[in-house]
Amino acid sequence: MKYITFFFAFLFTFNVLAETSLKELKKEATIDDDGKLNLTEFHQLNSPNAINPVSLSDNSIVGEKSFRFEVNHGECGQEPNHSDCETERERSELSYGWSDEDFETWKKEKRYRFYVFVPKEFNNLAPAQTSIFQFKRFNPSRVLYMFRYHHGGLYFDFSGDTFYPSPFYHLKFDRDMRENWTEVLFNTNFHPNKDKGFVRVWVDGQMKIDYKGIANHPKRGKDLI
Repeated sequence: MKYITFFFAFLFTFNVLAETSLKELKKEATIDDDGKLNLTEFHQLNSPNAINPVSLSDNSIVGEKSFRFEVNHGECGQEPNHSDCETERERSELSYGWSDEDFETWKKEKRYRFYVFVPKEFNNLAPAQTSIFQFKRFNPSRVLYMFRYHHGGLYFDFSGDTFYPSPFYHLKFDRDMRENWTEVLFNTNFHPNKDKGFVRVWVDGQMKIDYKGIANHPKRGKDLI
């Protein structure tokens, strides 16, 4: 089964670089074969005054480029129904979506692969956490799963927006992530039936999660991103 691959480089810097357009990022995503996922937009809550929220880096483990994310103090955004500035959040985020025809396969197995690079200069703001990657459902918009990074390293959690109880798992220590690429494989079928659903996660080739049970909302989990 084909993997969908993402390349994320989390760099902490104050260097001002040339702004990268969404068109350039989409081109690189296509080169790196992002499969059935479609890069759609910069997130609406990215700060309009951000210095360099998403750009392309020459530091890459596969191909020539990776996505480089940068967030500086005060770079928060607002939209009509929510303000990151009022909830003490700052983000640099890209939004992906599946093609319309793929919405019908929400109960079928899918696999995703992405890489994360954390430089030694990255400023860990624990107890605040950095969301690396998340899957959401719509109607209403709620989080399903999230990969997070904070002082303990890399974590995976079943979001309380959808699951109760909402367990979380430690995947890799921070000290082992600095100046290294971390490979994450995520395998699920987004199935709402407790007897059919599953979630599996491998980190650097080692299985960390082998969960069997409800893997999606039973009624409101068909449309995914």
